[in-house]
Amino acid sequence: MELYQQMILHGLEQGNIVLALSPEMERWMKDSTYQALCRIRDVVRDDSLSDEACFAQVEEIICALEQLGSDGGFRHDFG
Repeated sequence: MELYQQMILHGLEQGNIVLALSPEMERWMKDSTYQALCRIRDVVRDDSLSDEACFAQVEEIICALEQLGSDGGFRHDFG
């Protein structure tokens, strides 16, 4: 399955594959995006946090993106 996914991703990146979203998929994308933006907004609005807690806010934002299938790249590898 991994090779199949890589081939599809490569085709999308090269423009050889055009993705047509169904109305259900568009609605799901909008709902997921809105929910993530609400979580990010709530994290950023909390100005009562210390610097350490602010770092945790950034971590929450990255985690929200990861739940949508995005990642923080090498900058999120804090281990």
